[in-house]
Order: sequence, then C-alpha cells, then structure tokens
Amino acid sequence: MKRLVGFFIIASLLSGCGFHLRGTSEDKIEIKELAVSAGDRYGPLVKELRERLADHGVKIYDTAMYKLVITSSINSRTLAFSSSIRGTDIEQILTLKYRIYGVNNLLLVEDTVEARGQYVSDINNIVADELQKNRLDQELRGNAITLLIYRLQSISPAKLEELQQKAQEQKRLQDEAKQQRQKAAEERRKLLLQSIPLDEIEQLNSQ
Repeated sequence: MKRLVGFFIIASLLSGCGFHLRGTSEDKIEIKELAVSAGDRYGPLVKELRERLADHGVKIYDTAMYKLVITSSINSRTLAFSSSIRGTDIEQILTLKYRIYGVNNLLLVEDTVEARGQYVSDINNIVADELQKNRLDQELRGNAITLLIYRLQSISPAKLEELQQKAQEQKRLQDEAKQQRQKAAEERRKLLLQSIPLDEIEQLNSQ
C-alpha cells in the first residue's frame, strides 16, 4: 500500500493568528443569510460548503440578499520521479474562486483560496493509487472550504453594505457615461444628416 507523503495548504492570510484547519472555529460568520451557487449544485464541494456554513449559523436560501458563487478547478503536477519502488511524487492543487453578489446582482467581493497536497503515485497499483487520490481530493476540498469560511468571517454586513453602495455608485457612473456616449453619437448623426442634401437623404430612405 502506498503511503501519503504529506499534506499542506497555502494560506497567506493566516499568519500567526492561531487558526486551526480542523474543527469549527470559535469565530462566527456575521453574514447570517446567503444564497449559494456552484457549477455542480449537487456536488460534494457545494454540499459540504452548505453544511459548514449552516454549522456557523448561516441560513442558506435562494432569495437571500447576498449570493455566494463558487467555481473550482484542480490541477496536478509531477514533483519528482523517484525510484521504481517508491513511485512518483504528485502534487494536487485545488483552486477555489468565490464571488459575492449583492442587490441587483452587483459584484461586491471576488477572490480565491488555494489548497495543495501531495501523494506518491504508483502505476503498478492503480486501485491504491485511486484511493490515495480520492482521499487527498477530500482533504483539499475540506481545507479549501475552511479557508473560505475564514475569509467570510472577516466580512461584516456593514462592509458588504459599504461595498454595495460603492458598486451602485460605480454602476450609476457607468450608466451616465453610456448615456452620454449615446447622446453624443445621436448628435453626430444629426449633424451628419444636416450636411447631406435632402434629395440624397430621400434616396437613402427609399433604399
């Protein structure tokens, strides 16, 4: 049976804070209601995320004011080719991208968390190799969700409201700029039509 070489995660925001990857954190998520969406809404990732959020007191329903959308990708790479007895070191990298949308589907938060782990692969023992890979995938998934929850714990409803106001103001400015461009285009069109003789305009309209 092959052995699991090691497991580690990248957690750049967790420096020196006493954060534990396993077990429920004593810190609470201040966001009390969320809609949760993922590419595979019935897959193990979103299922575990919903359960973990519920454990932190978050109510999950589709009509919540804020919507959490997650997408995930997993990649593998060979770390080293070892002896034929030991096998090959394979690193698995799970990237979890998350977005939080507010009122009018405005994007408020966008970021990623990443979990990494490695195992020894042996093509001569396919069954055990698959078991190791599945075990590691489960570990990566659980720890990526833990990192995501840690990020959510740092976001207060007041912060989301502030981000909502900024997003609305940005949207208002974008809409005004679009209207100004449309108005300018219409003015240019009118000026162009005024410079064309009437008989040519009638010919264009008849065509």
